[in-house]
Amino acid sequence: MNIKINKFSFIFCVIIITLLTTFLLSYISSFFNVSPSHSEIINNYSALKFLILLVFVAPLLETLFLQAAIIEFFLYHLNVKNLIIPIFISGLIFGSLHYLNTFNFIYMLAATIIGILFASIYINAKRRGDINPLIITFVCHFTSNFFAFLLKYL
Repeated sequence: MNIKINKFSFIFCVIIITLLTTFLLSYISSFFNVSPSHSEIINNYSALKFLILLVFVAPLLETLFLQAAIIEFFLYHLNVKNLIIPIFISGLIFGSLHYLNTFNFIYMLAATIIGILFASIYINAKRRGDINPLIITFVCHFTSNFFAFLLKYL
């Protein structure tokens, strides 16, 4: 079944799905005493530096390298037709890099799920053709991290 929703509805839906997934994974992680904070270096930053790094820089770099570069490599250089492969590899790399930031397996699983979601958003936006996949993936990641920032500093 191929249902095409309008551009605004797609953007609204993926942002809501991202937020719901983030909150659900944070809630589940709380049962395992997984701290939502990142490494000790970031914890020592001021709120403004943390905001810039967590909400702007990380989503931008991760979208460019962990979604766009990986997915485009599989699609254009390896000519992979099964989109599940680049989605899962992108998500696994996303989760693995977040594991290196916390050394917590539960956090890594949650980050892998979010990474799979971001890769799926990227591919679906790319397939639509009327939404820039980099921008919508960045916006979803930005929104997720912004709410994480608010929870940490409120």
